[in-house]
Parts: sequence; structure tokens; C-alpha cells
Amino acid sequence: MADGTLKVGTITTSSGSGTITIGQSGETISIPSGATLTNSGTATGFGSLIKLAATTVSSNVANVDFTSQFTATYDVYKIIIQGARPDTDNNAIAMRFGTGSSFDSGSNYERVVIASGLNNSNDTLDSRASTTNNISFNPMSSQSSAAETSTNVEITIYNMRDSAKNTYVTAIGAFEGADDEFRTLLGSFNYNQTNTRDSVRFFNTSGNNIATGTFTVYGVVT
Repeated sequence: MADGTLKVGTITTSSGSGTITIGQSGETISIPSGATLTNSGTATGFGSLIKLAATTVSSNVANVDFTSQFTATYDVYKIIIQGARPDTDNNAIAMRFGTGSSFDSGSNYERVVIASGLNNSNDTLDSRASTTNNISFNPMSSQSSAAETSTNVEITIYNMRDSAKNTYVTAIGAFEGADDEFRTLLGSFNYNQTNTRDSVRFFNTSGNNIATGTFTVYGVVT
């Protein structure tokens, strides 16, 4: 049979149940640029992280918002921040939860954070344990704005869409402080509200701009 194009609205088995196989061993199934593959059922055989959105900052912005990615499809989400840097020294990148384009800036965020830096003495740590109005990923030392520095963090969010539970966040990351000291971060955060949230905002705590960085949101298949 000659190669060609099959145009149909729905492909199904004759009985409405069973298995449909597309392609065969050794072939590549290609999704063209601009096309979207959606899943309303249960997908198996794929990786556990499903990329939902990404924003790359290449010039100054006040905020990076994600307002449509957090749905009931996933119970756990991950956000990877890569290469983020403020436009001026003495900033700390932070996150808030929201509904749509409205974000909670109240003192509803609890943190237990430990960190260490290159200038710390052996076997010593910095720590923060308090209630604040944001989730800061480098609170022990404000970040450098030097071009060779950046903040890099892996964030995991639990129970964000569960109206009966608080939302927990864990983070592990590395950055360089405003004094160019290399620092590590381990943090656990509690958004102490049982409201269902569907958006997040990233910003600098001192009110300056985010100059660079890539922010990627993933749904975690559990």
C-alpha cells in the first residue's frame, strides 16, 4: 500500500473495547510542531513527569505566573527553576499560591529551612523557622545578580488541589549569595490554608525584577 494521509475523527475497535496499536516495532510516531497530544484517561508506559508549561525569561520581568496548569489531573506537581537571576543584588526568589491571577500575600506560609554556604565552618548550618508571606527559596542570603551566578531549584508541591488539606512544598537547590558565596538549600514549607489553589507566582522578595531563568511545570503521574 502506498504511503498516504488518513483523515478520521475517531479511531476505535469494532467492538468499542480492546487494544488499538499505532505503528510497529522500529517505527517513530511523530507529533508535528504546533499539535497537542491530550489525555483524558489513564496513560501508561510513559515517564512519570508530564511537562505542562515552561517560561523562559530573557529580559526583566516583575513576575512569572502559571495560572492554568494546576488542575485535578495530578495530585503532585514539580517545578524546576533553572538559571534564575535577579536584576540587582540582595533579592531572594520566592513563590506564592493563588486563584487565577489573584495571589495570597498574607502570612499563611510556614517554613522550616536549612542551608549552608562555602564560608560556613564545617558541621555548621543556617536555619529559618517562621511564618511568612511567601515561600522563599534562598532566604538565608540574598542572591547575587552577577551574570555568572543563578538560582537552581527543584520544587515539589503536594495537595495543592485538595480543599481538605494544607499544601506542602519541598525544595532542594543551589545558588550564589549577594557576596558570591556558593550556598545550598533544603526547605519544607506549609501553605497553611485548605482553600483549593490553581496558580503560582514567582517574584523577587525585594521588589526588583527577574532578569533571567527558565521555569518549567510538570505533573507527576502517581
